[in-house]
Amino acid sequence: MRNKLLKDGKIISYGIHFDVNSDKLKPESYSTLKVIADILKEDPSLKLQVVGHTDSDGDNASNLDLSKRRGASVKNELVSKFGVDAARLYTDGKGGSEPIAENNSSVNKAKNRRVEFINIKDKLSATVAAAAAVPAIASTAKTSGGLTDIAGNGYKIVTIGNQTWMAENLKTTKFKDNTPIPLVADSAAWAQTETPAYCWLLNNEEKYKNTYGALYNWHAVGPGKLCPYGWHVPNNEDWGELESFLTGNEGNNNVGGMLKETGTVHWASPNEGATNETGFTALPGGARGDDGSFNEFVLGNVGNKGNWWSSAIIEDNGSSWVSMSDNSGGFGQGGGTSRGYGISVRCVKD
Repeated sequence: MRNKLLKDGKIISYGIHFDVNSDKLKPESYSTLKVIADILKEDPSLKLQVVGHTDSDGDNASNLDLSKRRGASVKNELVSKFGVDAARLYTDGKGGSEPIAENNSSVNKAKNRRVEFINIKDKLSATVAAAAAVPAIASTAKTSGGLTDIAGNGYKIVTIGNQTWMAENLKTTKFKDNTPIPLVADSAAWAQTETPAYCWLLNNEEKYKNTYGALYNWHAVGPGKLCPYGWHVPNNEDWGELESFLTGNEGNNNVGGMLKETGTVHWASPNEGATNETGFTALPGGARGDDGSFNEFVLGNVGNKGNWWSSAIIEDNGSSWVSMSDNSGGFGQGGGTSRGYGISVRCVKD
């Protein structure tokens, strides 16, 4: 297996098994994982990318999420059970986008459900190579349900530096004191609202809630009751600490790329610089203007910009936000955004 990795640059493994529709590894995966761990121990300079793949059953977004979680699960097992240095492993998932057989039979579907180990020792992209100068990222995404809001929604969480963040956009429909947040779907009503409100992207809860979360106006952010107890909407200092940690002493300019989900299932092409090596999994939830119109999102399931509130007040009628886009690895912070805008929220632990 080691020779194949060095010769072909990757190993396609069918010896790693998971529970159905889950990222939980089955015990029979142990022998294959041990072989991979031994290969890494034999060559201390070796670095691998662990890539999960699924068949095409189900929707693309769910398959992509599952494949990414499976890649991360394999990494966590190699680190926690076999003592592999986490810095030598990168993870990704392709869902069913890269089949090696037609998905027209149970045999072929089994071929497409696989884990690949790719030798990236000599193939690190310029982005990842530059990120090597950044302080080590403590990135441990927990399974959905690691945090639960007042409405019963579960969230993955991730630790980056000294901060712990939600690894998904907020989707609560209640304040943490159990008070309902008004849902405002009508564009004209949204434009007139100067009190807390939320909506779903393109007013389609069924299609977009689980992936992109809700869009909240700043009036929902301001009272300080939006995030679960022990968590809060980040202020400018919180966002600044995240940016500074990832920028590092070498001035890394791909902070947004390190936070964005990889691939183009959700982000529009080219999704410049995206590595998601932090596990933050930033998604392009777009925005709802203070006139009630939706923007920065391509119809279907693809967006070109993600925006997240800061709790900071910049001026009498404006507030602060951060953003990332499909055509840049940058991380933007701005101020003076109308409080009538609807954008995404990520919570950070107190």
